[in-house]
Amino acid sequence: MKFAKFAIILLLMAFFAIFLLLPVYTVVAEGMNLSYISEIAKNPIYIEGILNAFAIAFVSTIIVTLIAVPLAILNDSFDFIGKKLVTPLPLVPMILPPFVGALGFVQI
Repeated sequence: MKFAKFAIILLLMAFFAIFLLLPVYTVVAEGMNLSYISEIAKNPIYIEGILNAFAIAFVSTIIVTLIAVPLAILNDSFDFIGKKLVTPLPLVPMILPPFVGALGFVQI
């Protein structure tokens, strides 16, 4: 019984190593090639795109924080009509993508 349990664990570890860790290692090893990074640093279009992406991320983070923190404080501090309906709404973006994917598979 112990041997079967050990064999199953060993097979699972091999499965995850092959199908999870190996692709991640391959992408990181190829992506961290210094010739690719130097080409990105030389091209002004790529530099502009990277700086633009960081600017958008920074500004959107600030805006979301300025909106979400006061709303969270109000939600925690006060009891109001519809609080039980509003409280789980932040979970919708996490629940919705798998639900939409499932609907897509049903339509196939």
